[in-house]
Amino acid sequence: MTQMRLCLVLGLASVLGALPSLAQDSPFAEQPYQGTGNRQPMLLALADLMSLAQDRHIKLWQAGKANHYALVTYEANKLSDSLYRAASLYSNIPVPLVKATDEALMRISAAADKRNGAEFQSAFRDLTIACNACHQAAGLAFVKIKTPTSSPFTNQDFTPNQ
Repeated sequence: MTQMRLCLVLGLASVLGALPSLAQDSPFAEQPYQGTGNRQPMLLALADLMSLAQDRHIKLWQAGKANHYALVTYEANKLSDSLYRAASLYSNIPVPLVKATDEALMRISAAADKRNGAEFQSAFRDLTIACNACHQAAGLAFVKIKTPTSSPFTNQDFTPNQ
C-alpha cells in the first residue's frame, strides 16, 4: 500500500509540474506566475483566464443591451480585474494592448454612469477590437471574438432593478 501511495504522489507531482508548460501555446504565456513566500503558484493557463474573460465579455454586452447599468459597471470592473490578472501573471503581454482594453473598459463604465447606450456600444466595439488585437499579437488571430448575438447565461436575469 505504501508503494502505491508513493507512486501516486510521484505521478501527481510530475503531472502538476508539467501543467504550466502543457498549456503554453502562445508567446504571451511563456512566463507563468511564480508564487512567493508560502503561497502556491497559480496553475491557470492564460487560455483559462481568457475563457473567463470571454464570459464576462458576453455578460457585459447582455447587461448593456438591457440598459442594466449597475451590472454593466460590475462586469466591466470584473473583466478589468481578469485582464489585469492575466497581464500580471504573464509578463510578455505588451502593455499597450492591455492599456487599450483598460481604456475601453473605462469608457464603458463612464457610459454606464451617464446611462448612455450609444457610448456603451461604441466603447464595447473598441473593447472587442482591442481584445482581437491582443490575440493577433499573440499569434492567435484565429481566436476572434465578436459582439454576442445571444446569451448562454439563461439562468441570469439581465433586467435592471427599477
